[in-house]
Amino acid sequence: MALFKVVNNQAQLDAGQAASTDVYGAGIRFTQDGAARTTRFAGTAFNQGIPMSPTGQVAIVDATSGLPVDAIYLNGLPISGNKVCVSLNASSVISNGLPFDSNGVLVGSLSGFTTLSLDFTGSTTLDPRITFSRTSNATLTDSNGRVAYAPHNLLTNSEDFEAAAWTKFGTTVSSNNAVATNSTTTADSWIMNAGVNFTVGGPTLFTAGSSAYIASSAITVSAISYTYSAYVKAGVTLTHVQLRAGTGADLTGTSYGALIRLSDGALVSVTAGATALVDDAGNGWFRVSLTFPATAAAWYFGFWAWNSGSIVANGTESINVWGAQLNVANAPVNLLTFSEQFDNAAWARTSINATGTPAWVNVTTAPDGTLTADKLIANLNNTDHVFSQATISITSDSSFTCTQG
Repeated sequence: MALFKVVNNQAQLDAGQAASTDVYGAGIRFTQDGAARTTRFAGTAFNQGIPMSPTGQVAIVDATSGLPVDAIYLNGLPISGNKVCVSLNASSVISNGLPFDSNGVLVGSLSGFTTLSLDFTGSTTLDPRITFSRTSNATLTDSNGRVAYAPHNLLTNSEDFEAAAWTKFGTTVSSNNAVATNSTTTADSWIMNAGVNFTVGGPTLFTAGSSAYIASSAITVSAISYTYSAYVKAGVTLTHVQLRAGTGADLTGTSYGALIRLSDGALVSVTAGATALVDDAGNGWFRVSLTFPATAAAWYFGFWAWNSGSIVANGTESINVWGAQLNVANAPVNLLTFSEQFDNAAWARTSINATGTPAWVNVTTAPDGTLTADKLIANLNNTDHVFSQATISITSDSSFTCTQG
């Protein structure tokens, strides 16, 4: 059998309809007279790469129990006896990447098939089948171009202080008993047990312990700085609360604390070596943040109840708490803009050669090995030669560090 029938020195394809005697090779149908062209049935054209019956249907063979021993692959399709191998054991099946119904007919959509969408343009929520974990906290570049740690929380059950992850001493917790800062009733009321004796007389930072506290489970941390924060709100009677972090299960040992007056959120005192901030979150809520240098050990985090005068609790005294968080304290923030581009307009130059003669931008190897360091060249003027940046707003009574490479 010739590959092509030749008429008048031209290759000619057989135009006849498919017959049972036709054979297929490499996806091409062959008749007795050679290669055949596309066969047409009632306006429907069939690609020669797919075996078909004389009536214009895809020729299939049931391969539910497995591919026949004579099966071969042509154009990516499993073929046996000049027919496409398919599975017929379900209402819809996928055979070799193509969807077929139970009759072996190609279906036009993937309706009913399992899909996985990785389109993040319309949603910030991952499909629950996608999981991810890492052994350390990642950093990212924020919207201001500054390096910061990615959001994270090392505390578990951070909005459920009734959970077993939090130890309660001299207290009970009423879960979801108050409206939180996000307008949901998910804040907890921390209630003192009747008979608890508050004998400390005065709102000073105390380290000997408390008659009533909540403490997290032990969390192993590294010898770096951490920030522990939580939302607090006045409840019944009690005047103060102290955020605590310590190596003791009762929040003592090597420890740090910040004492807050609940009526107005005033920061009364903070342990030496730590810093604390209080933000007014509205509706009586205050977010207290305690940043401290940790040692590499197991630490505990929580609250000590406090009162400005000595009282014996009757079982109604309370403080509202919500949203505890522990995270690695952020790396130092660079307040300067374009700190590696001294030719930028953000930098003012006085008596500095900035004309490009001699070249001064990106002419020196920087500490990271890239050719991005600039050479500051003073001109011949007998005056101060200064590079400076415009006014930068800073907070009073704060410490700043200025460094240069």
